[in-house]
Amino acid sequence: MISFGFTIYEFMQVFLTQNSAYVIRPNEPRNVGLALISLGTFSLIIAAIQHFRYMRRMNPGKPYKFWKDLSLIVACLLALLGFLMLGSIFLNIGT
Repeated sequence: MISFGFTIYEFMQVFLTQNSAYVIRPNEPRNVGLALISLGTFSLIIAAIQHFRYMRRMNPGKPYKFWKDLSLIVACLLALLGFLMLGSIFLNIGT
């Protein structure tokens, strides 16, 4: 969802800048991109929280070593990427 939203945003921005016709809703690619990136980032954070809780419940007596869990690390990095993409669209960087 995150990458799809960013791709739609970038593709439609290029299309709008190359097309000289009048566009009724010029902010629509931005809004769709923000919605998809937000949805993807939010669902990834919720999934990471659920994973963290599930792993703690599996071994209640042991402390959970999240730094050794590759799936949680990747989820956190992807969520960070989602936040960076949101910031890029909000600040209109890279276009």
